[in-house]
Amino acid sequence: MEKVVAMKRVALLVLLVSIAGCETAPRVNVNPRLSAFPIRRVAILPFEGVPVEKEVEQYRTWWRHNVLDNGAALSDIFTTEMMSIPDFDYVERSQIQRILQEQHITLTDLVRDRSASQIGELLDADAIVLGKVHKFAYGFNMVNMKTSHVSFSVRMVDTKTGTVLWSASAEAERGGTEVMTLARDECAKIVAEVKTKMGKGRGEDR
Repeated sequence: MEKVVAMKRVALLVLLVSIAGCETAPRVNVNPRLSAFPIRRVAILPFEGVPVEKEVEQYRTWWRHNVLDNGAALSDIFTTEMMSIPDFDYVERSQIQRILQEQHITLTDLVRDRSASQIGELLDADAIVLGKVHKFAYGFNMVNMKTSHVSFSVRMVDTKTGTVLWSASAEAERGGTEVMTLARDECAKIVAEVKTKMGKGRGEDR
């Protein structure tokens, strides 16, 4: 009897946590010397995705629906939000793909084998935005509650010096299966924080 009661308590705790979700403000750090870097043209590269073996993973008490090609999916969302920063001109994704095809290199080779300055020269960009996905999925837990989970990191790098201009990380969990909406909300929070801190870094609050 006590074992049954204990199991019910655990199930109730999981239920409450699932309903409440877990969303904290993304961590955003902006280089205090940001104003010293004249950035105009920015290239946002597809993020490094988290490897997934199959779209749906199913087990005895839970299942998870992974977002395939999650790196490109999240970088597309982030790009849309970044467009709200009017300080920059952005390199079109199709132009990046065309340049890579002309050079006969893959995105993985570009990021792995070339420095920030080499990438900047190749893409004609003053800065590049790089990101990495850690989690991007939704599923059902053992008490049949739907949960979405997103975790990723992103940074902007000056291509002339290799200096990180700003970096951010986000991790959020929310009830439901709208993982794309959750990802969009986290990207919007990061961009809003970057815009605020960029303004201060450029002395716009003086």
